[in-house]
Amino acid sequence: MPIDSAPQVCPQCQRPTVLVSHAWGRQWVHLGTWRPQCGAPPWAVRAAGSGTRPFG
Repeated sequence: MPIDSAPQVCPQCQRPTVLVSHAWGRQWVHLGTWRPQCGAPPWAVRAAGSGTRPFG
């Protein structure tokens, strides 16, 4: 997944994005998550939990 641009600010969430090349075309993705969508990925939201300690 080659990066084709310098980081630029996402107009929706103000996080840095880069243009990357895929076999099927090019796409803007957020740095760190490498996803086109704004916000944290679902696995990061679930991992954060409710902030309480598990029973055990």
